[in-house]
Amino acid sequence: MKEHDQQLNVLVFGAGAIGTYLGGTLALHGHRVVFLERPEKLPELKSRGFTIHRSGEVLHLPSPLLAPNPEAALSQHRFDLAVYALKAYHVDRVISDLREVSDRFPPVLCLQNGVGIENRLAGALGWERILPGTITTAVSKTRTGVVSVENQRGIGVGSAHPLAVQLVDVLKAVGLSTRRYPDWRAMKWSKLYTNLIGNASSAILDMTPFEIYSSRAGYQLEVRQLNEALAVMKSQDLQPVQLPGIPVKLLSLLIRTLPGVLGRAVLSRILGGGRGGKMPSFHIDLETGRAVSEVGWLNGAVAQHGQERGIPTPTNRLLTETLQKIIQGDLPRRSYAGKPEKLLAELQG
Repeated sequence: MKEHDQQLNVLVFGAGAIGTYLGGTLALHGHRVVFLERPEKLPELKSRGFTIHRSGEVLHLPSPLLAPNPEAALSQHRFDLAVYALKAYHVDRVISDLREVSDRFPPVLCLQNGVGIENRLAGALGWERILPGTITTAVSKTRTGVVSVENQRGIGVGSAHPLAVQLVDVLKAVGLSTRRYPDWRAMKWSKLYTNLIGNASSAILDMTPFEIYSSRAGYQLEVRQLNEALAVMKSQDLQPVQLPGIPVKLLSLLIRTLPGVLGRAVLSRILGGGRGGKMPSFHIDLETGRAVSEVGWLNGAVAQHGQERGIPTPTNRLLTETLQKIIQGDLPRRSYAGKPEKLLAELQG
């Protein structure tokens, strides 16, 4: 990678919310960024460009560089860095696309939610080209090429890779709050922990996080899944770490120690009321009819790692299996709608 005050050549997987936000920000500050996107989307993106709404500003990238696949991009440019900004369930397609170009591919910054993507990509590229990362800034895509920054927090980068220091400098230089983490696994699991909050339960119950945490049964489900995740982390000698803009240590302490009635009162406001009425990602995916979900990389990962280490994770397993059944059409969408006590009873039964 070049020095942080020089131009970088960056390849971004996908022009979704995170890809547009991060790649667009780098491009607007003079870095050469090429976005990989499906061929059918290229004409619209070429004609309209990218727009980022951020803190009252409207930033526009009129002529983004685009490519339909890695081969097309690599035939034109040499890249210093690639950014994996797609959903976790796209990883198999990405790996398939990399088979013919793996010997020419740059290091990859992995910003997806959940755990396990780094391992999958490392199988194709080698660990020497993997930079584990996380992003806590909340970004939504309103239409193709248009995103809104809802809560600007920051980015985390695992510090073990030799490019980490320079990458953090680059991201800071373009105005993105970024910090390094000596233990990238603690960073990724801490982000997973925050992604569990009110996510699968909201999709299954068709309730807002505020409603879930205000409910006795919903609160019990949430506390159980989160404490299971902490137990699985502890079995791997991992402790929660503070993420940019998210006090994960404090949240985990409150969830572990607050008594039921007080916990519901406090956490329903902290974790539910702070979303401003916006539903979590799993609920949004279900409402839009998306036939896939990242639940297997989040709650499912907790259940899988728990099984491997002899840690009971019945709540995460139930949430994973129930949501997957709903998505696949094996369980009616309204089976548990508004009924956290029914879901809790199934767990206890």
